[in-house]
Amino acid sequence: WQAMGGMTSALGAPTSPETPGDGATRYVTFDKGAIYYSPTSGAAPVTGAIYDAWATLGFERGALGLPTSAELQEPEWIGQNFQHGTLNLDPQTRSITRVIDGVALTLPPPPPSGPPVQLERFSPARNRV
Repeated sequence: WQAMGGMTSALGAPTSPETPGDGATRYVTFDKGAIYYSPTSGAAPVTGAIYDAWATLGFERGALGLPTSAELQEPEWIGQNFQHGTLNLDPQTRSITRVIDGVALTLPPPPPSGPPVQLERFSPARNRV
């Protein structure tokens, strides 16, 4: 986050402490996205429309898995690599296409209320009465 520019980066200010995700995953949420880390995928930021689409697909628990790159600016789209595929944003139409094993699927737009909130992690109850 600091290397990206800290508070003035594309992520903005942090909104959560470092939090455990699925397996060895760790993440921190920010005003405009998140950074996810695991020993196998490394650390990668996810922002904007791609973050919103990835959220609707289940974050790291979804079919794409964890991000393995930041956004990649291509001449006709913006893409991001994940462990099991890619998400591609068409800047003209704002549509997102998910690609897994060479099969492309245009995703429906996210709900007006925004992407889902990352699942809370709860500890089992210890002293039940």
